[in-house]
Amino acid sequence: MLETEEKSVDLDRFEETEEHFSHFTETVSRVVTVPLVTPKKDQWKKLFDAARESARFGNHRLAENYLRARGIKLEPSVFVEYNQKLSSVARLGVDTHVKGAWQRDGKKILAGVQKLALLDAYRALSFQVHQGGGSLARTPDGLSIWVRIAPGRSVPMTELPIYMPAIKREPYLINTLDNIAAGNWKLKRINILFKRTTAKVRAQLVYARPKTKAAELHGTHTATLALQDDGTRLVLRSNGRELHLTDHLHRIRTMKDNFTQIHKRIRMSLGKARRWHRMRQQFAKTGNFEEWSKTPLHNLSKQIITWCQFQNVGILEWAIDGGDLPWHMLKQQCAYKGSEVGIVIQKPKRD
Repeated sequence: MLETEEKSVDLDRFEETEEHFSHFTETVSRVVTVPLVTPKKDQWKKLFDAARESARFGNHRLAENYLRARGIKLEPSVFVEYNQKLSSVARLGVDTHVKGAWQRDGKKILAGVQKLALLDAYRALSFQVHQGGGSLARTPDGLSIWVRIAPGRSVPMTELPIYMPAIKREPYLINTLDNIAAGNWKLKRINILFKRTTAKVRAQLVYARPKTKAAELHGTHTATLALQDDGTRLVLRSNGRELHLTDHLHRIRTMKDNFTQIHKRIRMSLGKARRWHRMRQQFAKTGNFEEWSKTPLHNLSKQIITWCQFQNVGILEWAIDGGDLPWHMLKQQCAYKGSEVGIVIQKPKRD
């Protein structure tokens, strides 16, 4: 009997890939997540019903891959069986995740080392954007995402407006969305993410943009990120102005100091039925501090790059070597975000 395990496939692990979409333009794939306007009750139900169908389809595709690997062929394929339930772009979107999961874990599953994971409806609704199956466009109220859920070109597409107040203060995000909406950067896939316990919905946009050339990265000013006062203060300085990030530094260091004890207490409380039971489960699966610190490091890198944009910075000098925190992860995230807006990370110049 085919063994399965109730856990969601991590969709984010398949996005960081580089590829060529033509012989002339070198591009890199990126992912951006945006909040959507909370749908009305009937629209939310329609979306989540489609997400359930997507999860069923994806799980059937995973089982089909397993059976085919064992030499058992199914006719017709699951892809054809669902052509009356989901649009082709929705099936192709889910299929992309299924192929990635099977490519990563297929050999382990066949060897019996790992169980076959199941797609979770909260993250299973996905659309492969091509032939008018999905888009991002400007509207009088801001920006909206359009997706084709039901099969048939005669069926109207579903509009999902982006919640503009949440992104207006992030020029990095606005710049990215404007380039996608204008067609400068190619939109490849749209993933719809539901939040448990609330009706909030987010959209994850997978897009391809041209690699930024080195000649395009030089801005007007240079900023320096450095630790001061024996590593107790984190300061970003440019053109006579400073951004003090010591509060972020203190928070991350406190997290690290208490990581072991907090991890132990949460493992002990897993069996207790409380409000944040699922959060504690996910936390207990986090095996090291670097994984746990991804969110605060992401927020810190976003603040650094946003400030650099406002200061017209083109070069960010990284004056932090080693240390007690995962500075390499923060540097990678700053480099990733900076490359989107023309900011390059480099070592300070020595006199």
